[in-house]
Amino acid sequence: MSARTKLLASVAGTIRDYRADEIPEPTPDHVDRWIRQFESPVQLPILREVDHVLKKSYYSREVVERGLGSLLTLGDLVGSDPRKFWRQATVFRRQGHGASQRDFVAVLDARLARQWGFSSAKRGDIGGSFVYLDDGIFTGERVSQDLEKWIGESAPSPAIIHLIILVCHTLGKYWVKKRIRNCAEKHGKTIEIKFWCSTTLENRKLFSKDSNVLWPKEAPDDVAVREFQECLEGREVEWRPAGGQTGVFSSESARSLLEREFVIAGARLVAKAQSPHPLMRPLGYSRFGFGFGSMTVTFRNCPNNAPLALWWGDPTTPPAHPLHWYPLLPRKIHPGETSGR
Repeated sequence: MSARTKLLASVAGTIRDYRADEIPEPTPDHVDRWIRQFESPVQLPILREVDHVLKKSYYSREVVERGLGSLLTLGDLVGSDPRKFWRQATVFRRQGHGASQRDFVAVLDARLARQWGFSSAKRGDIGGSFVYLDDGIFTGERVSQDLEKWIGESAPSPAIIHLIILVCHTLGKYWVKKRIRNCAEKHGKTIEIKFWCSTTLENRKLFSKDSNVLWPKEAPDDVAVREFQECLEGREVEWRPAGGQTGVFSSESARSLLEREFVIAGARLVAKAQSPHPLMRPLGYSRFGFGFGSMTVTFRNCPNNAPLALWWGDPTTPPAHPLHWYPLLPRKIHPGETSGR
């Protein structure tokens, strides 16, 4: 069996439950069709690194359920009486758009039902904690908007809200803290926010060398990339210094390869769009540089903060169409979802 054949099977196996019951189960042929859109010399190296990264950054249903299950009795979160904590807690069900919160609350409820015979459907008791559950904090935009609305409308004071998040990016976490603190002060309320993150990924500018997202060291020499840079209208791009911790990546050279090839592919997709959203960047929706660059994916969806080359496109469209690209992880788009997470 060739190295390519093994890698195709390995990638397909890692993402085998991606959007299960919604789209066909990924196969080696599916992965092969995606990778063939890149130039021949880089196909095998890309496959090798994508296989390595997804083994660390893809969260299957089994992994998510196991992680949430461990939180049910985590002493630092629930204290000495976990059953009482969950009985009294109010689980947030006010996400503005998307379905990630609904899906993860369903996973939580299934665990609560098996453990203690009740769900989080009812409003918690007075004095109980508030729980916001979701798969990821990327830019922090979604959770900030949700909680700002809650604070302005119905949040009691004082209140503690626990953010139970599968993956937190450090910059998004910083902005959530800042926005919630400012919003609480504006409304004269005392809101304490606590994070419970299964995984925390570094992506602050000060620590860009050790970031755990795709963050290019330089611009690839490509026409579409140069055109994209011109569209940034002089806004300075922050480059990542080489030589930091590899994190989810196998090596500096392999990471640089993904950054280069995904930037080129993404810039070409942006160039094809007739009226691209201002936050649409080659490495995913973002307000800065070439994009957010997250490689985190869960069984239920791929975030739009991930590189366009992973999730963008509709292969049934004509070659000249803006959506003509075959995605490895076809993304489910929700109404009103434009700004990333």
